Amino acid sequence: MKNTTQNKYECKIYPGEFIPTLDFKNLKHRIKSSKSIRLKRPDANLIVTDNTIIVEISIPGVNKEDFHIEVNENILSVFVFKTEQREPENKQFKLHEFECIRYERHLPLPKNADPSFVSANYNQGILKLLISKSNINSNNKCNKIAVY
Repeated sequence: MKNTTQNKYECKIYPGEFIPTLDFKNLKHRIKSSKSIRLKRPDANLIVTDNTIIVEISIPGVNKEDFHIEVNENILSVFVFKTEQREPENKQFKLHEFECIRYERHLPLPKNADPSFVSANYNQGILKLLISKSNINSNNKCNKIAVY
């Protein structure tokens, strides 16, 4: 089994087997066609150590399959599109529109960040990304990151 996979956008997906996430074109279409979308900018922590950059983003109540994460020109971008299906108090309604929430966060990474290998884990509402550092400045065109 190969550790690196290429998709149609020439983005590297690493490590291991790709777990399907939202198709970005489909995500854009869903955002445009939805009438009521709340945009949320989740809180983030950026921690820089000697060998690693740690990014923690608080996005509670979503599934790891809902994330679209990529690094493009040293900008880490995290997108989530979620439709909340809450039961209304009065079930005798004539129209009930589901609430759509879009989480979006963009963080500039240090020039020595190496996004060719990023470990992403989602647990208890916190997305945690570990990005290794490199001696070479990186300006990767596009790296898509799978969440485990």
